[in-house]
Amino acid sequence: MILALDVGFRSTGCAVFDKGRIIHVVTLHTEKAHKKNVRVADDTVERAALMAQQISTTYDMYNCQGVVAELPTGGSQNARAAAQMFGAICIIGAIIGLKEIPCEFCTPRDVKMAITGSAKASKEYVMRKVVRMYNWKIDANRREQNFTRQAKVVKGKVVRKRVEKRITVDTWRVFTLNGIILNKKTFEHIADAIGAYHALKNNNLVKMFG
Repeated sequence: MILALDVGFRSTGCAVFDKGRIIHVVTLHTEKAHKKNVRVADDTVERAALMAQQISTTYDMYNCQGVVAELPTGGSQNARAAAQMFGAICIIGAIIGLKEIPCEFCTPRDVKMAITGSAKASKEYVMRKVVRMYNWKIDANRREQNFTRQAKVVKGKVVRKRVEKRITVDTWRVFTLNGIILNKKTFEHIADAIGAYHALKNNNLVKMFG
């Protein structure tokens, strides 16, 4: 058994493979504390611990013998995103070190190449290719809805105007393993985890255990 991961601090996609066959998919989540009196550092530690526990539990539940994972490589939009990216890498590093798990890693570019043959493929194209690969199904619709952004006033001065407009929203339902229904945002991480497996399937770890 091999556990394939798309490692993230807020969301980690998981796919368990047994001799090339997917037997389990899930996206693990952590959420920011909503209490105002919780320090950022305390919240970060709690979320990191929760994500580590969830990954470790999934690994043990299916008696996996190794991990293949897509690791984030950069391109963060701000300092907080960069910190979370680094935190995700540290989480998987700690799990692998403590449990002495055999592991191999790939980049987002490797995943895109393995699934689509193009390093410039969009996330949506990767997802659609994975769905076709496993004969799953996408129920995709577009609908319009109202969008309102409230004005922001600082010291009596309007720094952001109120906005009201109609926007187009993509509504996805992905029917996956055993009829499990996932939304687009959740499935995105699972698709990347599956992509990590395919990017590394010709390496020794997958040949031995997955």
